[in-house]
Amino acid sequence: SMGKTRTNIWRLLALFALIIAGLLIYSYPRSVLSPKVLEKKAQSRRLIPEKVDEILPFLEANHYSTELAILVDMSLSIHQKRMYIVNPQTKQILHSCLVAHGKGNQSSEDKVYFSNVPNSFCSSLGKYKIAERYTGRFGDSYRLDGLDSTNSKARKRAIVFHYYEHQSSSESIGPHYFSEGCPMLAEEDWRIVDEYVKVQDKRCILWIFS
Repeated sequence: SMGKTRTNIWRLLALFALIIAGLLIYSYPRSVLSPKVLEKKAQSRRLIPEKVDEILPFLEANHYSTELAILVDMSLSIHQKRMYIVNPQTKQILHSCLVAHGKGNQSSEDKVYFSNVPNSFCSSLGKYKIAERYTGRFGDSYRLDGLDSTNSKARKRAIVFHYYEHQSSSESIGPHYFSEGCPMLAEEDWRIVDEYVKVQDKRCILWIFS
């Protein structure tokens, strides 16, 4: 009888421990990033200095800001911080954040299909000049001019740099929305990037690569 009581106590304690563990797991945000994905993300960050070296001569030759450039690595998924705000002179990453891609041509969270075609709702690869700042249907925004053959119709397609008030800035807590082809941020990230862009004497480049 004594042994039976002891067994029951241990069972109750084990059950109690399971309940506590379950509550703790449930209350913490669960990351959507697996170790494999985290390694891919770390690799992306390591490549940024090389990408800066690649674009710096273009910035200098065409009189764009060499103190600020925005790089987007579309090889990462929509749930990863794949937009990098960098100082090309120092290669320092000043800020990184989530950015949406276009929903067109059955683009998924992990796979982006690119197009320069009007009404395709796809993102376009290439370099963009961050042009005039304006207030539109998504609030404060920047118009974008595509500088490559892959994104030459950006202005015609109304591809702009803007935020969406329901977009989350957290990797592990959604929601993360698709766009209609625009590089779209959470508002808090857009405000940070906007402050960097506004103080530049020269126009800045936004470069989307994969």
